[in-house]
Amino acid sequence: MNERGPGGHQGVFDEYTTKWYISSWRLRLNKTLLRVREDLREGRLGMQDILAEANFGGEEDRKWDRRSETIPIDKELNLKGKICPYTFIESMLALEEMKVGEVLRVIVDYAPAVCDVPRSLKNEGYEILSVDRLNEADWAIVVRNREFEE
Repeated sequence: MNERGPGGHQGVFDEYTTKWYISSWRLRLNKTLLRVREDLREGRLGMQDILAEANFGGEEDRKWDRRSETIPIDKELNLKGKICPYTFIESMLALEEMKVGEVLRVIVDYAPAVCDVPRSLKNEGYEILSVDRLNEADWAIVVRNREFEE
């Protein structure tokens, strides 16, 4: 195999390199989470800012007018009490069982899922219709199942 992976390693990563990458990403993630927590605590950052930072769609996808209440929903998935990555994985599994064009409404109460789930689903090719705050703790993410292009 002539391909070289990160760090100049050829082919599959050895155990040391794999552990190094995991450790490096974990450190980056922890630093980012600490910064976001501090910004939230100090009032320098709100949920709208986090969603804007996630950039899972244009301005149309970040409206706060509770559009999800007017969209016909085919299936609702209550993921309150679940954390990432389970919120994304369970959303994906639900969408895989649905027909093209059907709409899924995902209810989450885990703040990071509010930006992670829509961004990840959009990256997978699904259409994010809305992200709405329902109350102090709960959010609704409305997604349309799309046909995938090969």
